[in-house]
Amino acid sequence: MKRLPKGRLFSSRRYGRYGNYITWKMLKALAILMKPPSDKTPQWTSRKIGQEVEMAQQSALLMLERMKKKGWVEWDKDGHGRQAWVITPLGRTAAMLELHRRINFEVAKHQPECLAAIHYVERGIRALKKLKFFGWTDIQARECLINYQIHRIEWGIAKAERRLVENKGAYARVLIEQGNQNERRCRVYIQRVAPEMPEHTRETVVKESLKMVNPFRSAVWAVTCMTGGFKSPQDLTPMDVGQTLYDLCKLGKVKHKPRHYFAEGVA
Repeated sequence: MKRLPKGRLFSSRRYGRYGNYITWKMLKALAILMKPPSDKTPQWTSRKIGQEVEMAQQSALLMLERMKKKGWVEWDKDGHGRQAWVITPLGRTAAMLELHRRINFEVAKHQPECLAAIHYVERGIRALKKLKFFGWTDIQARECLINYQIHRIEWGIAKAERRLVENKGAYARVLIEQGNQNERRCRVYIQRVAPEMPEHTRETVVKESLKMVNPFRSAVWAVTCMTGGFKSPQDLTPMDVGQTLYDLCKLGKVKHKPRHYFAEGVA
């Protein structure tokens, strides 16, 4: 299978790290331990954690000992009074910090981060493996997870898998970088009518417009209202974008997509 060209592929819209102390398996183990206790929560021994993260019990025990030295976990009583591995507040902070450094995602306001941790870790691991299967290098795949939202990467992978193309890795890269048709239309329009608008503001317009029922129409309304105001385009900020679209929703000019539409990364 053809490999992607070597070198830097993505603009650094977001900064992250992928070569530090925490491995993906350690991150998954911490995410598992973050789950709130319930009647179905097992006793988290080294054997059970090893089964969950797909590694041998001895390797899992060594991993837990390393995390214990960092103060992330401890052998203590869990919520049911059983002796088990329990995550510490320092471990929770380290897990969420590292998760946001490795994967670009957003958690819904009504959803606790601890419940979403294991979900996004598993999605990140699947996306990483799939991109490497397509011919991406390890660094390219990890930087992709840092720079682009996970639902966008999954969308590009799914489209590439369904399409009969010779180089699925290159095709997935184009989809991930350029987005879908609505996204491209919004970005081209904004670049044409307001080229002096700051890049982070343009990206906010595109991102928020995609949450509307008619993304392109919403982008046109937002740009028209913002550029027709007292501020010059180069002084516009993401806060102005949010306020403008909020006002347009109240006036009925644009309509927000239902909340369930964003479930499982639908853009």
